[in-house]
Amino acid sequence: MNRRSITLVLACVVLSPPLACAERWQAPDGFLSVERPDPGRYVSQTPRSPPELVRWQAPDESIDFSVDLVPQLQRDKPTFERMVRAYGHKGVTVERLPIRKVGEHEIWVIKTSSDTVTQLIAVIHHDKWFHRVRASGLTSKFDLESARQLIKSIEIKSGSWMPPSRNPSRKVD
Repeated sequence: MNRRSITLVLACVVLSPPLACAERWQAPDGFLSVERPDPGRYVSQTPRSPPELVRWQAPDESIDFSVDLVPQLQRDKPTFERMVRAYGHKGVTVERLPIRKVGEHEIWVIKTSSDTVTQLIAVIHHDKWFHRVRASGLTSKFDLESARQLIKSIEIKSGSWMPPSRNPSRKVD
């Protein structure tokens, strides 16, 4: 390899965007994956409890990111409007963001904010369950760009999804 080739390779490595090397987290059921938030700014934490599958948090605890697998409790078919109403209550502003389509699945996204807390929440429904990808933090320190990147990074595996109780590869207590 000549000197010019080595220089070109080094320049590509040094100048390539960090997103090209981003680490992905995949749900245990294999249904979805997300790009891990910047490890220089957000630390992996033990999930609080089910339904939380994974959590990353700023060292000062001002913002955290999580992915949950939640059973759908309502008998009626879920709607985007019902989701907006569920998060909107006194003192909370709910902004409905454009629906994103990944394969045959819709990703519903809302932004909620109050004087103290801001959240960006994405929900993907399937059967009687849903995955929720969430960024939540203090309004004064909310990292909207990292939250948007987490939501934009959602990838969904094509094919059918099996609930945890019917998935032979996943243990259920």
